[in-house]
Amino acid sequence: MFYYLKDTEEHQLAPDCVRHVVARTKNLLNCRLDMKKGHTAPSHHHPHEQCTYVVSGKIEATMGNEKKILQAGDSVSFDPDVEHTYLALEDSVVLESFTPMRDDIINFKN
Repeated sequence: MFYYLKDTEEHQLAPDCVRHVVARTKNLLNCRLDMKKGHTAPSHHHPHEQCTYVVSGKIEATMGNEKKILQAGDSVSFDPDVEHTYLALEDSVVLESFTPMRDDIINFKN
């Protein structure tokens, strides 16, 4: 299946953060997050494995008690049920990949 960003559903997660589901399979989900400088994702965890790649900008990623600055080309992986969050230090675009599929994202309602 082919996906085009212009055709994907926009999920307004916060006034300064938008998510698009950019591709998915039965077991994998890829999402694009467009975050404005200053956006903070609530600290959370989930039973899915997650990899996050910074396409552009700069974020502070927190995993447990560890904080790291990531910029374009950098990435981080989160094991299942590990508490994590982001802070956008600049306007940023990140790609998040999840396995298994996250039905909560697919069924998200603005």
